[in-house]
Amino acid sequence: MLGFLIAAAAGFLVPQLEPVVGKPVVAKLRKVVPIDAVEHRAITVLICLIIAAFVASIFDSGNAIGLTVGFSLGYFGTRIFDAAQGKKIEK
Repeated sequence: MLGFLIAAAAGFLVPQLEPVVGKPVVAKLRKVVPIDAVEHRAITVLICLIIAAFVASIFDSGNAIGLTVGFSLGYFGTRIFDAAQGKKIEK
């Protein structure tokens, strides 16, 4: 359960961590590999998921399914909550 919560928190924090974590990594990778602008968020998502998996393994909790579901719910949580309340989702 702790792994699920760690992954959910990591998924929720992806937009906030994109300028801090994603942009420096993209800048370093761009020297070696061409990267499109739309791939910035994907790279940040992968970095956050790897960090969540590492932290969950330190605490010896969670499995791949729990981490994946928790991360997905954390990442899309605000949009799911707004859709459940009947609010129009803006892009």
